[in-house]
Amino acid sequence: MISEKRDVVFEGESFDSVVRFVSLTGSVPEAAGIYRQNIAGAVSFRKCIFKDDVIAYVNEGGKTYLSSFARQVNFDSCVFYGKVNFRGSTINGLVNFKNCVFLAEANFEEIQCMSGAWFAKSHFDGEVRFQNSYFNRRVNFMDVTFDSTVSFQSSFFNQEAQFSVTKYWQYADFSLCHFNQGVFYNYATFHKRALFNNSTFRERAEFLKTEFKHDLQMKECKFYGQLKFNDMSAQEGLHMAGSVFFMDKPDFSAVKAQVNTDNARFYTGASVN
Repeated sequence: MISEKRDVVFEGESFDSVVRFVSLTGSVPEAAGIYRQNIAGAVSFRKCIFKDDVIAYVNEGGKTYLSSFARQVNFDSCVFYGKVNFRGSTINGLVNFKNCVFLAEANFEEIQCMSGAWFAKSHFDGEVRFQNSYFNRRVNFMDVTFDSTVSFQSSFFNQEAQFSVTKYWQYADFSLCHFNQGVFYNYATFHKRALFNNSTFRERAEFLKTEFKHDLQMKECKFYGQLKFNDMSAQEGLHMAGSVFFMDKPDFSAVKAQVNTDNARFYTGASVN
C-alpha cells in the first residue's frame, strides 16, 4: 500500500508484488457503496519495472474503491507486466506515463485529469480503456502504439488533444467524444475501423496524411471549426452521413477515399453557439 501523505519517489527499481494505491480499510465513504482513498503526496516512478498489477481501483463485495491524488502521478519510462487500473481516479497534478510499455490491459476509464496528461511514445500491448474520461488541460498521445483495441468513447477533452504519429493496430473508438479545442491526428495510422460517430469538434480538427487502412466513420458529428483532411486516405471510405458543419465546407479534393456526406448539413459562415 502506497503512503497516503508522504511523497513516493523511486527510480530504477523493480517491484515483484502488487503496487496498491487504494485500501479497503483506509478509504472514506463518498456515496452509497463508493469509497475513496485520498493520497496527498506526489507519486513518482522513473525507469521502474512492475512485475505484478498496479491498482488504484477495486470493486469487491459490492463496493467500489477509488483513488484521488492531490499532486502529480508520474510513471516515466516504466514497464508494466501486470494490469494497470486507474479507473475513476481523480488526479489534480500532472499525469505522466510517457515512454512506458504496458504488456497487459490498461484501464483509465472515468479518470479525471485536472492538469496535463502525457502518454507520448508509450506502447500498449493489451486492451486500453479510456471511456468517459475527462481531460481538463492538454493531453498528449503523440507517437503512441496501440497493439490491441482502444476506446476513448464519451471522453471530454477541454484543451488541445494531440494524437499525431500514433499507430492503431486494432479497432479504435472515439465516438461520442467532445473536443473543446484543437485535435490532431496528423500522420497517424489506423489499421482497423476508426469510429468518431456522434462526436463534437468545437475548434479545428486535423487529419493531415492520416492513413486509414479500413474505414473512417464520422457520422452524426458536429464540426464548429476547420476540418482538414489534406492527403488523408481511407481504403474503405470516409463516412460522414448526417454530420453538421458550422464553418466552411471541408475540402475533400485531396482525400484519397470515397466520401459519403448523405444528409449532411453545411452552414457556411454561420454563427452558432
